[in-house]
Amino acid sequence: MRILISWIGHKDLDLAERDSPKASGPVLSVLEAMSFDRVILLEDYKKIKPAPREDKDPAARKYKDRFAQLQVFRGRVGERPNLCYRHFEIENPNDRETVFKITRQVVDEARAECREARFTFHLSPGTPAMMLAWVVLAPSYGATLIESSDEQGVQKVDLPYAIVAAFLPDSEIARRTEDAAANYSEFRDIIHKSPKMREIMADAHLVAQRDVSVLIEGETGTGKELFAKAIHQASKRSNRPLEIINCGAIPPELAESTLFGHIKSAFTGADKERAGLFQKANKGTVFLDEIGELSLLNQTKLLRVLEGRLTPLGADTEIEVDVRVIAATNRNLVREVKEQRFREDLLYRLATFILHLPPLRERGEKDIELLLNDALKKAKEKYGVSGEGAAKKFSDAARRVLLDHTWPGNVRELYSTVVRACVWSRGEIIEKGDAEKAILRRPEDLDNDQDPPNVKLPGEPALAREREPGPWCYGELRAIEKGFLERALAVSGGNKTKAAKLLGLSGRTFANRLKRK
Repeated sequence: MRILISWIGHKDLDLAERDSPKASGPVLSVLEAMSFDRVILLEDYKKIKPAPREDKDPAARKYKDRFAQLQVFRGRVGERPNLCYRHFEIENPNDRETVFKITRQVVDEARAECREARFTFHLSPGTPAMMLAWVVLAPSYGATLIESSDEQGVQKVDLPYAIVAAFLPDSEIARRTEDAAANYSEFRDIIHKSPKMREIMADAHLVAQRDVSVLIEGETGTGKELFAKAIHQASKRSNRPLEIINCGAIPPELAESTLFGHIKSAFTGADKERAGLFQKANKGTVFLDEIGELSLLNQTKLLRVLEGRLTPLGADTEIEVDVRVIAATNRNLVREVKEQRFREDLLYRLATFILHLPPLRERGEKDIELLLNDALKKAKEKYGVSGEGAAKKFSDAARRVLLDHTWPGNVRELYSTVVRACVWSRGEIIEKGDAEKAILRRPEDLDNDQDPPNVKLPGEPALAREREPGPWCYGELRAIEKGFLERALAVSGGNKTKAAKLLGLSGRTFANRLKRK
């Protein structure tokens, strides 16, 4: 449902005093230019001089009648939206706090009635405080901002998030991102609780409303494709195709044809014309995963697509195409530009908006806990893994093992690990050993599985491995190893990451060896 919400201004009230059917105020001019299913008009007018009046301003009541009449005059009887008028008693219409609370209340009530509502807020009518309230609220509700004037007509207004945030205290920013996360139904599959992820989701929803290119950065497994799908669903192109392709998975000899299409006889075996990915997604969205794998030739052709034109392989003429491009990479594209493996002009065009997804290790235990629970549920549903007819559960020790893991493969690794733990555990409870067995070892961990290094820690004498010859028992080796670990930990002030680096170990290897008995 498309909903317009606007205050009634003085120019609108002037309509009540005019007889001309051609007269228009800010609100009516919007309705003549745009179509809505519902219009909510707010007003706070009352007689202050010569004496306060308890009744509402007659001019406002007259405006309602006049507003309906003007629509009839314009032959829009069948198109008239559902009109709702709300009156508020405001002592000072420039009191920002009061106006903000009232405005947010109205929007929240409309959202409660229709969770899928698409809001438009009208900036022109009302006081500066009323305009500011719309500016601040718009990102939280994914609303479109508009303004109108006799000279310019009706125009959309785009304001950077940084400008909006400048007007908000920290507590309101936190509330805004929490509300936004709850309201953004398109992002419901992104499981999170951390403030960092809430803010990223709010930014992603904000940019989804703008028809611009998006570059999503992040390590492998951080959910880049999930965000791309959500951005498409929250965009104005949601009812059009979304085409997804991994640029690193396209055979080099087929890449150009796959992306841009080809004409008949363009190459040996091309017995008919074929539409490329961008033609299939016309009016929709294309998600190019691992964009850094694209060849320089195809990068050049992609640059042309972003300008709305493409040339199929073998063709002499260009064709028009209208697609929104969302790209993703786990590479540093700035470094790729420096190494001349990526076009600088393409980077600037793709990075109209950059969304950086944090690795799972930076999202905190609350997010990992939620993801572990969801992974356990999905493992049972998808693979039917359960212990003697009951749902699997983590023991406290197993959960701690998984919470302490650094998850280098991020969310993707977490889900695969939970499936393995479920399959390998014999009973209803997933024990510590099951969890440890389910975690895949990385190549660097194998490299570090050797005797303790012969290093000298700051302020400590060197420990020589060349002791007097003779057999070494396991207990003696463990005692020496533990001595290295504890000394490194002491020197680094208790910081396990620094201690691991000091000994040339990975963080996980250091933690595991420290726990050994």
